[in-house]
Amino acid sequence: MPSKVMTRLKFSTGAVALRVSRFTWGAGAAALGPSYTSADLLGASSLVFRTGIVALGGTAKYARETIGGARVDAWAGDAGLAIAIFDLMALGVSVQNIGGDFGPAAGGVHLPRRTRAGFTLNYVDPQGTLRLLTTVEGQWPVGGSAFVILGLESGVVTRSMGVLGRVGYVGHSGVTTASPFTAGGSLELGGGRLHLDYAYRADDALGARHRMGLRWMP
Repeated sequence: MPSKVMTRLKFSTGAVALRVSRFTWGAGAAALGPSYTSADLLGASSLVFRTGIVALGGTAKYARETIGGARVDAWAGDAGLAIAIFDLMALGVSVQNIGGDFGPAAGGVHLPRRTRAGFTLNYVDPQGTLRLLTTVEGQWPVGGSAFVILGLESGVVTRSMGVLGRVGYVGHSGVTTASPFTAGGSLELGGGRLHLDYAYRADDALGARHRMGLRWMP
């Protein structure tokens, strides 16, 4: 009787960010597959410029996938705008995957274009002890149905140290194995300069996703 070999997929991510004066730069990458040489890859680098209450940003993106048995890649860009209203509210809009053509070998497949718009609202003064804010975002993917993303953050921060908890709901325009609900939290230490972040999301195909992050704000 022939043996059956199961291939185990690995999902890996990494990111880094740096802020200097009015500029914030970040870069990240993700890989999905049994090995790096055969994995689907996504890499992105973003730059944001802030002036007054307005922030303008752009992202350059590279993707590599296997489509129809062929290894293909594509380049794309994102553009976004955010407006802050004091410390209480922020509005934002962005367009993702401008370009992103995988070429003739992919049969005309493109990275999915989508438009996002949303806002964040603080219900209490974020400079005080208590924290409570919500985030609402709508997404309009090309060729798919619009959906909404909701988030809630609450916690206590005193003397620049504290703990925050988060829950979220993620809608989808198509079938996915990932849970629509997420949870996480943060610890603020070192006088509010050091932030330890954690997020959890269940996924029937990839298993539970545990993400850890470390932020240092000089």
